[in-house]
Parts: sequence; structure tokens; C-alpha cells
Amino acid sequence: MNSLWSFSLTLYRAEEVKQLCLELQEEAEIDVCLLLSLVWLGAKGTSLDRPTMISLYYSVARWQSLVTGRLRDYRLACHGSEDSPLKSIISRLKPRLYPILKALELNAEKATFWRINHFFQPAPRANSQLTIERQAVAIEHNLASYFALHPIDRPPRYKPEKISRILLNYLPE
Repeated sequence: MNSLWSFSLTLYRAEEVKQLCLELQEEAEIDVCLLLSLVWLGAKGTSLDRPTMISLYYSVARWQSLVTGRLRDYRLACHGSEDSPLKSIISRLKPRLYPILKALELNAEKATFWRINHFFQPAPRANSQLTIERQAVAIEHNLASYFALHPIDRPPRYKPEKISRILLNYLPE
């Protein structure tokens, strides 16, 4: 899993990528772990067919919904407790609770990457002759396939071709 995890962490550290991922997560209901994994596959020149994309999506969706998503909701509720009926309790617990929830959420995301990596055993190998154009095509294809499984009306800035162009600028070596 080191390759996928390292790739994802390196890519996510770029401020523009981080902001894009957070926007996609909040506004377009995109799973960031899955998105980064699809970019990782595309960077290796791997384009997923529809049946594989569907299997991959459902292999992580339940975990993300039941575990990671709930931890994120709890963390965000703790962080923004101004409107919460439990405001006084949360404000007292927040200094200790928030970092714990954040760490649990990160570990749940790491488990998601483990599941995705396990799904692709053996892991795809990058072709040494791979061009940036081939990577771009594979990344855009993977994102378009994923977005097709999750059809919501997205603003033009969230189209696969625009997202892949941004992410290509930050691919780890």
C-alpha cells in the first residue's frame, strides 16, 4: 500500500489539490480517497472499465459511509458546535475530542486506501515509456467513469477534464 498511500499524501499536500479535494467532497459528494486512487491508477496508465469501476466503488462505499463519513461528521460537529444543542458539553470536550476524531478519521481513510490497494493486487506497474498525454487520458477516463456512477449536476469547474488538468500539474515523480 505504500505506493498508493505515499502518492496520495504527496499529491494532497499541494494546496491547490487539497482545496480542490475538499470542495469536491463538500459540494460534489466525491470520495477523496477514491478520487486520489483513480488518479494514482491513471498516473500508472491504467484506465478502468465500467465493471471494475463499479466493483471498486462498491468495495469502498459502505466502509466510507458507515465509518469514515460518520467520523468526519462527528469531527465537523465538534469543530462547529455553535449551533449544537450540546454546545456546552462539546465546548468542554473539544480540546481533547477533536484531535482524537481527526486521527480516527485519518486512520479510517488509510483503511480505505488499504482496501483499494488490496482490490488491485498485484498493483499496476507504471510503464517507463508512459507519456504525460497517456496519463492525462487515463486519469480523465477514470474520473469520468467514477462521476458517471455518481450522477449529480456538477458545476463546470468539477468536470473530469478540468480536474485532471489541475491534478496533472502535481503528480509525484
